[in-house]
Amino acid sequence: MKQRLILIGAGLVLVIVVVRLVLARPGTGDEVAVDTTGASAQAGGLVRLTQGAAAGTQSAAAAPAGGTPGATAAARPSGPTPTPVVVQIQGTAVSIQAKPLLLLNPSTVRQGSSVGVTGSGFDPGATVDIYVKQQVSDSVDPLTFVQVDKSGGFGGVTFAVPDSLPRGNFIVEATQRESGNIARATAVVAGGSPQVKLGTQAAKSGDTVQLSAAGFGPDEDVNVYWNDLSSDVIGTIHTDQSGGVRQGSVRVPFGAVGNNGFIFVGQKSQSPVTVPFQMLNLYPNVDLSSYAIKPDNVLSFSGKDFGPGEAVTVYLNNPDAPPLTTIQTDDSGGFTNSGGFLVPFGLKGKQTLIFMGKDSKAPTTASFDTLPYTPSAQPSTYGGRPGTTLTFYAIGFARNEIVHALVGRTQDSAGQEVSCFRTDPQGNAASGGSYVVPGDATPGQLVFSLIGSRSDAVATAALEVIASDVPVQVPPQAAFACDLTDGPDVPQVVGVVEGPPALTDASTGELATAAQQTAAQPARQPAVSVSPVAASSPVAAPKASATPKASATAEAKASATPKASPTAKPSATPKASPTIAAKTSATPKPNQTANVVAPAASPAPPPPAAAASQTYTVRDGDTLPSIANELYGDANRWTAIYDANRATIGNDPNLIQIGEQLTIPPKEA
Repeated sequence: MKQRLILIGAGLVLVIVVVRLVLARPGTGDEVAVDTTGASAQAGGLVRLTQGAAAGTQSAAAAPAGGTPGATAAARPSGPTPTPVVVQIQGTAVSIQAKPLLLLNPSTVRQGSSVGVTGSGFDPGATVDIYVKQQVSDSVDPLTFVQVDKSGGFGGVTFAVPDSLPRGNFIVEATQRESGNIARATAVVAGGSPQVKLGTQAAKSGDTVQLSAAGFGPDEDVNVYWNDLSSDVIGTIHTDQSGGVRQGSVRVPFGAVGNNGFIFVGQKSQSPVTVPFQMLNLYPNVDLSSYAIKPDNVLSFSGKDFGPGEAVTVYLNNPDAPPLTTIQTDDSGGFTNSGGFLVPFGLKGKQTLIFMGKDSKAPTTASFDTLPYTPSAQPSTYGGRPGTTLTFYAIGFARNEIVHALVGRTQDSAGQEVSCFRTDPQGNAASGGSYVVPGDATPGQLVFSLIGSRSDAVATAALEVIASDVPVQVPPQAAFACDLTDGPDVPQVVGVVEGPPALTDASTGELATAAQQTAAQPARQPAVSVSPVAASSPVAAPKASATPKASATAEAKASATPKASPTAKPSATPKASPTIAAKTSATPKPNQTANVVAPAASPAPPPPAAAASQTYTVRDGDTLPSIANELYGDANRWTAIYDANRATIGNDPNLIQIGEQLTIPPKEA
């Protein structure tokens, strides 16, 4: 029994000694490190195998062809060439060959981040250069180098991923100097979110914001969105070969005031990045061409600080009412002398214009005062006996309006109309209308109230009725009815109109009178009506004596006399119209008064030879005044175009359609 125990103990000691000898033996180079992490061999773990049947070793450094001993001594032995070993791994035969190994940690990185490098399987004490490449064939300088330890490995090497390295795969290569030992590992520069830096984080709609960017794909277009990828693209920037933008810009779109965001998306890389942005409020301002204006005059506007290229709608007093006009801003969000409109009659006192940006919704207001017309008038004579014919001189009414002359007008009575006439384009009248003092007129002051049909302005003129020394027989006068009618209202004028120019007589070059201007504007007066200075009553003052006994000399003298009244001073009153000039003396003789009959309208002179008309096609934004201003140089001649095209346009001169063919009368007409 003792002998058996001694033998067992001796055997155990022998086994221990053998195991120690095996474990203490230095490596022979026959051991192989297998990378099963996926970085090189794509296997499942690190397995260390020992070759049991090595066939021996060879010299790894062959002598050069010249057989030079020095060259042979300079060559560094690469160790024995390992023989591949076939092993079974999970039931699959795998050929294992000892070779250098390189591991990266981490293997998915971004530009500028650090990467750790660990190597093994190199010759102990050798020097290994580390390269970073995009392709294996790239020729680049080493990034760094490392000394291999006695076990053939190295560690503790780190490098920063260059900013110039694009997204995608790249290669880290470890090359042993003076040897063919090379190990490679692949890493990835991740796409992720690129970076965009704005020059400012807050601005208004329409402002241009400078920016720089990095991390996009090289040479790609980057779409810019506002708040939502489903919205329209508001801009595009283009990257360089490094995927960056050194200097770009984007315009701030219309949007809600407050927190917003730009979204940048590469068209190729599809890499998105959102940059917060603060939208500031718009504070537009509008100046008017006049802040105190009378009706029937043009008001225009100049504005700034609206959104660029947006439509600005103009309202009068109420934003819920139909707009007066729409103005388009320029690239700076402003406009100058735009959107003029004709101030309508009926407005009194302070008025407020409301300007509203269509896209920005930014509002502002501007107010102006509507001034009343304050005309003045006087009769052609300040005194006369019954049967005296007089006319009226007036200034300060609205242009081209009908003025009604009434007598007996008080606060309690509307009075009785006795005459009417039309003003000229300046709102004046020279020897307008006609009135005969009735035979039963009471001596004393006879007051006339002259009322503008559009302006509602009132002027008064007084005549001192002088008692006659002899009986005056003046036929009774029928009730007066004015046969003058106002033409259609002037359409709203889009654009700047300088105001009504004075019409002139083409033959004399002198200022045309109300009668001549009325004849030139058939739309404002029916063709059958008499001159506005003629009395429309059958018992109105005669323009020429109806008595056959009146001599031709007297008639010629009467027709050649331009003065409306013997009491009117030539220096104080303008020249009367040819129709007015045909009147006889304002104070007819008794025998002439007894033979007063209704005047007959004088025949119109034969029209001059008509020049050729032209055709005009209505364009977007046209109005009759703008067409007249373009073709005639006078916006107030729109009535001639309207009269020639009434059948095409209809009853409302404001409604002309784009594409309509309008007949344009000759300018001389």
